[in-house]
Amino acid sequence: SAPAAAGLPATITVEAGTTVHALTAHAADHGLTFATTTVIPWVQVGGAIANGTHGTGREVATVPDTVTAMDVVGPDGAVTHYARDDSDTWRALLVNLGALGIVYSVTFECLPTYAVHAVDTTMPMTDAVDRLEQLYTDNECMELFWFPFNEHALVKTWNRTDRPLDGALPRRAWDDLVQALEGALAHPLRRAIDVDPALTPSLCRLMFSMMEKVDVVCPVSWAMQYQTTFAPVVDTSWAIPIDDGLAAVKAAWAAGVDQVEAWAEKGLYPQNMVLHARFVGRPSAGLLSPTTGHDRGSCLIEALTFEGTAHLDDYFAELGRAWKALGGRPHWGKL
Repeated sequence: SAPAAAGLPATITVEAGTTVHALTAHAADHGLTFATTTVIPWVQVGGAIANGTHGTGREVATVPDTVTAMDVVGPDGAVTHYARDDSDTWRALLVNLGALGIVYSVTFECLPTYAVHAVDTTMPMTDAVDRLEQLYTDNECMELFWFPFNEHALVKTWNRTDRPLDGALPRRAWDDLVQALEGALAHPLRRAIDVDPALTPSLCRLMFSMMEKVDVVCPVSWAMQYQTTFAPVVDTSWAIPIDDGLAAVKAAWAAGVDQVEAWAEKGLYPQNMVLHARFVGRPSAGLLSPTTGHDRGSCLIEALTFEGTAHLDDYFAELGRAWKALGGRPHWGKL
């Protein structure tokens, strides 16, 4: 860790194999956090950078955009230090797909940590989509979750606050326990769907009913990394450009809902987990980032389903064509 010099931010340098969890915990030990980070904490720093990963936030870009320096081992074995600038070399390194050498270490810009008021609430899914622009502009961070065949969706928001932490530690422990139980339940649920895919709507309603409602003041890193356990799923994700009224985003969401319903009418249920939307309000500097050039920001919309679900390739290909037609670009870190 390097303390903040006059007019300069604090930084943390770690080797590329460090997990995001270890990085976040080290930052917290020094009263620091990051402008954005990944939701899942067990990924490694090198992969998070190489694939252009992201969190959510109206005023943020992607995780690679928080990087200020990298040490890279070239094909001759020499280590080259690269520092943030406007060059194409740096912009290529930000989302490098592992192609430009072995990233040995990464330096991240830090912020003083702060508290946020995190709220998870449900509302009719159609109402949430109608109010999407307001939800986006009224909150620093906002996400939308919909389990297929449910009338309601979950809206997750968090905003910084000066209020003291309020039950954050027991809340975090409870969330971790609930997620572990949900992860354990995922295996029998998947087996049931394999035996009888027609059970999918009922099981999606059950999974939605298990989602915890949240209203707590907590450290921002806890809000950003809210997922500590995950079922074995596959995921396709696309960056949709933000435009007036979020018209393209709403169309992308409608395409996802329509496809779920169209396949169900054929008696097929290739999507049995969430349709999920996150927002980054600023474009990435990375040349290969899916959010580059989206000057007003991007919605990262994704469809998740249990690994091994039947008809998945055709389903995701059809969904990808619909999202590409709306100006979308695929996220490298997903299927």
